[in-house]
Amino acid sequence: MELKLFQVESKITITKLKPAYDYRFSVFIVSSDDEETLSHPLQAVFMTSNDPPTDFAAVKVTPISALLTWTPPISPTSAYHLVVTSKDHIIIKADLPSASGEQTTMSYQLEGLSEGTEFTASLKSIPLENESLVPATEVKIKFQTTFPAPEGLSLKPGVKDLKITFTHSHSNEITFKETAS
Repeated sequence: MELKLFQVESKITITKLKPAYDYRFSVFIVSSDDEETLSHPLQAVFMTSNDPPTDFAAVKVTPISALLTWTPPISPTSAYHLVVTSKDHIIIKADLPSASGEQTTMSYQLEGLSEGTEFTASLKSIPLENESLVPATEVKIKFQTTFPAPEGLSLKPGVKDLKITFTHSHSNEITFKETAS
């Protein structure tokens, strides 16, 4: 690609570059008298950063577990760095292997979580050796584990829906009301 800039222009933005690629840029000064006369080039090589994983989500969340899922980035990846925290406590800190072959979705099962607790999960792809020195952007999500269902709960015959309203009081009682369809 060749771009011509006039004297007043000193900055240009180039978009739609691929992640984890080397791009070589050369800048020449063109004589105003003769457009065929060029200076010696000023050259630089820039590497674009790795793209981050996408579609990062917590699914199948229960009182004590959650499944983290994501789509691998386009750029070559050797592993993923995952950190899960609750308030200021690190729950999980792990380096996970990358996808094998053409795997379109990755996942990590979290177990032994505390019920009704908000968690923050951050994920970053780690580039292959010798591929990119520029790490990908970290992606973060927040999710909250659920509370367990009340024990001994049963529906009367003919009731198809159940509306439960949680009310927190000093005794932590839970009240619910059955509603007929």
